Amino acid sequence: MSETQVSIAGQAADAAGSKPSLTRRLAAKPQIALMGVLVVLVAVTSVVEPAYLSVAGLRNSLIWAIPIGILAAGQTVLMLTGGIDLSIAMIATAAAYVTANQSANGTAFAIAVGWSWVSLRGPSTASGSVCSG
Repeated sequence: MSETQVSIAGQAADAAGSKPSLTRRLAAKPQIALMGVLVVLVAVTSVVEPAYLSVAGLRNSLIWAIPIGILAAGQTVLMLTGGIDLSIAMIATAAAYVTANQSANGTAFAIAVGWSWVSLRGPSTASGSVCSG
């Protein structure tokens, strides 16, 4: 149902003297439904894992979410500037693989592998000579 149809239905319900149904209100503002889902997920997770809402639990969640957020921000900038490079997942996976297998050498080695691949792949993708898929 489009937003116009929802607002017309809501106006008709107001004219009739009754409130619009919960379904119509949620259709008009889907953010409310998403916030409800988020509250339910946090509540269930905090019941299953009581330390989830502690400082340590929130810190742990942020530590896991930050790399994905950085990758998503980079991909967003790339797409907004007119390019599309889907190799970001491959680069992140390669860096994680190298980190796991070469952990004795430290994470600097994995970062170097990621940067070297980006420095080789980036200019060729930017020039359009290599398909970015």
